[in-house]
Amino acid sequence: MSQKSTRGVQQEEVFAAADALLAEQLRPTIERVRLKIGRGSPNTVAPMLESWFASLGVRLGVAPTAPGEGGAPAPVRSAMDGVWAAALEAAREQADIATAADREAVARERKAVCSEREELARQRAATTERVAALQESLATARRQAEEQGARVSDLLAKLQSLEGELTASRSSVGRLVDERQADRMRFDEQLAAQGVERRRIEERADGAERRLLGEVDRARLEAKHHLARMEQTQRDHQAAQAVAAQSYDELARKYREAEIRLASLQEQVASSERRESDLRKQLQVQRAATEAAITRGASNAPKKRPARQPSASAERSKKAPRKRAAAAN
Repeated sequence: MSQKSTRGVQQEEVFAAADALLAEQLRPTIERVRLKIGRGSPNTVAPMLESWFASLGVRLGVAPTAPGEGGAPAPVRSAMDGVWAAALEAAREQADIATAADREAVARERKAVCSEREELARQRAATTERVAALQESLATARRQAEEQGARVSDLLAKLQSLEGELTASRSSVGRLVDERQADRMRFDEQLAAQGVERRRIEERADGAERRLLGEVDRARLEAKHHLARMEQTQRDHQAAQAVAAQSYDELARKYREAEIRLASLQEQVASSERRESDLRKQLQVQRAATEAAITRGASNAPKKRPARQPSASAERSKKAPRKRAAAAN
């Protein structure tokens, strides 16, 4: 009964391929049979080829067709044994060849891996050299930066001096503002002690005072604007530090322009002082009118206190925007 391969190779095909090889005066081996058929694995072809060798004597007429009919002559059996041994030896050689090919492939892969490792080592060494070169370049750049910093040290000292003066001016202005706020709180407490009628009249005076404060605030905003311009000028000076050696003449020209702007701002501050003096006179007239109205219309009100003269702190607080503007410039 013929056997059928799991991959579709049948025993008749193996027998036919082995017969064809034998006709071509070639020893039938597993690899030759597979090449002749064009498919099939060695494990499938090997048992079928053994069956072919077992039936070869019967097919050639040199072996009995059935058990009990007697064995083949000794020379025939010896020849068949030699053929069988040769076939087995050929099969072993083919298996060794296939295994050797696999071993060679593994050896090639191992050699490729070793080559890749050597290439990685070379790349790592090259990277280390590049890092060392970059570190040396960085050290050189730092030395050059230190040399450039020595050139602009004088300008930095001048700017630091100006910043110190500006900080002192800001502190002085802050103290003056605090004093003015304290005076304002005391003045509000005195206003709270008055009656309803006096409060109504004093609201008008407060309105005038708010207008005056608005004028003062506007003057303060102008001073702040000039201070911002001065700070912008300082930032321009800081930007010019990188090229201080080449732009020293330009910096001197800007300094002279700043002095001209300072003179202009001083003139503006003097104008603001004159305007504040006029507004103070108007406030005094308004307060005099208010006191007269209180005297005429509030007969049951407590005795009117004399008008409070502006204190020295109030005078200093009113002059604070002018001082700040002068300090900023």
